[in-house]
Amino acid sequence: KTATNPYALSILKSIDANSNSYSEKRSARNALGMSEIGRGNSEKAIEYLGPLEEIQSGEEIARTFNFACAVWAAEKSPPTDLLAKALNLNDDTPDECDGVNYAMCMALCTKALKLDVDAVEWIAAAHRQIRNERTSIFSPWRFSFIEHNELLTDLEEIKQWIGDNGPGPRFSR
Repeated sequence: KTATNPYALSILKSIDANSNSYSEKRSARNALGMSEIGRGNSEKAIEYLGPLEEIQSGEEIARTFNFACAVWAAEKSPPTDLLAKALNLNDDTPDECDGVNYAMCMALCTKALKLDVDAVEWIAAAHRQIRNERTSIFSPWRFSFIEHNELLTDLEEIKQWIGDNGPGPRFSR
């Protein structure tokens, strides 16, 4: 699992504990949840990203996807209802997609929902977007920031998984 900067975690926890702003708290809790997935602490991630009732009634694609991944990591099986909700909140097509991370997230959703043709299109979109990425990027495959060369590794692993020739997401192993 990935290491997280303890100073960043401390700041996010402070915002969560002390802020009176709902949006600041929600943003901090989302970042904490994502960090906990990457660290292998799925139950803590669920706590930060939830509760389930808010996810089910909400309209936030990133929060829905991240919560679904936390549940996936905890249960070692993709929660298809939550991933379908995240996919339904999506407004883009692979050709309209703006960003490697987003395309990777949609590839994970579609593959988990057994929409393999769509998953192939989304991972192809991620490959097309690579040229736009010059700095580290957040990978939903492992729930951590990675460099460009690691991104290529993640995309190859996702392609293998889509083709049923590799294990599922690193965050869920």
